[in-house]
Amino acid sequence: MPRCSASRTASRDDALPRSLPRHPEALATGRLVLEPLDAAHAERLFADLADPALYRYIPTEPYATVDGLRERYAHVARGPSAPDERWWNWALVTRDGPRRALGTVELSLAHGGRTALLAYALGRAHWGCGYAFEACVQALAYLRARAGPCEVEAYVDTRNARSIALVERLGFARKGYVANADYFKGSPSDEYVFGIALHEVDDAETPGR
Repeated sequence: MPRCSASRTASRDDALPRSLPRHPEALATGRLVLEPLDAAHAERLFADLADPALYRYIPTEPYATVDGLRERYAHVARGPSAPDERWWNWALVTRDGPRRALGTVELSLAHGGRTALLAYALGRAHWGCGYAFEACVQALAYLRARAGPCEVEAYVDTRNARSIALVERLGFARKGYVANADYFKGSPSDEYVFGIALHEVDDAETPGR
């Protein structure tokens, strides 16, 4: 998964668009409902997100208990204290059959909505099915509709081939390289910085074409 660092502090000159809600709306794709993430999702997501394989290329570790994950999601759902920042987090839930929660997508907005960071987490049982791509396309389309021109970045460990392939499929271009960006799990982590300018997207379906 891409690593999503803390949102940068917005300057006092940043104007917050009225169209930029504090909390995200529910979204839908062909196969998924993106539900605004809250504490109630912790129990539904815990088993899938407890897999250490999801954390191989990021410094964090899986939560040891459902209660710990529930507290995290409750904190995220409250949102940041900075008035010009937004934390938009969704749980990915299947639309058909048993409504199973598969993972999460996150957009952390700063600078009055002019910049954002993308991250996602998806249970390993659901890798290779296109769910993360489908959800990210919808989240980016939602951001573009609400924030207008916006630069979105994703920070990805250079060893994380799956996430690199996903962000490139979404239309992100490699714009930087950070050697020794971090050190965790016994080895240094180099990162690629990917970015996309949403005002350059012609319509909501363009990412990934």
